[in-house]
Amino acid sequence: MNRAPKVQLRNATSADYNYLYKVFRATMKTYIAETRGEWSENGEEAQFRAQLDVSASQIVLVDNSPVGFITVPFREDALWIHTICIVPEHQNRGIGTAVIESVITRSQEQQLHLHLSVLKVNPARRLYERLGFKVTHATTHHYQMKLDPAAF
Repeated sequence: MNRAPKVQLRNATSADYNYLYKVFRATMKTYIAETRGEWSENGEEAQFRAQLDVSASQIVLVDNSPVGFITVPFREDALWIHTICIVPEHQNRGIGTAVIESVITRSQEQQLHLHLSVLKVNPARRLYERLGFKVTHATTHHYQMKLDPAAF
């Protein structure tokens, strides 16, 4: 009998940097390489470090073990899911759904719009659409999405 995973979040700290990058690399390398035509380890790590907002990041725990992270900064009077990464061996188990649903609840409680950006090649777009996000804009490589106001 499958049981729903017990998903918890804990605030990330600067001591988590190596773990955060390791998870980012494991989950995003294929999509970034497909989008950009290559993966540049030094370039990707530098960009990750420059964009990482540890104060807006949380480690995703299942049964008290880390399985990923989410970064949700507040900007432009809204919450933004900047990054959500669940390690591949824990994907497709409802963990990402549970984490995003917790952010949706937070956005509703705070009466804030919720946005995200997803690489066009990333199949996570289907998850976001299932949870009520709609594409509002497309760039060369990304879809900008916003939680459908009807979801409020």
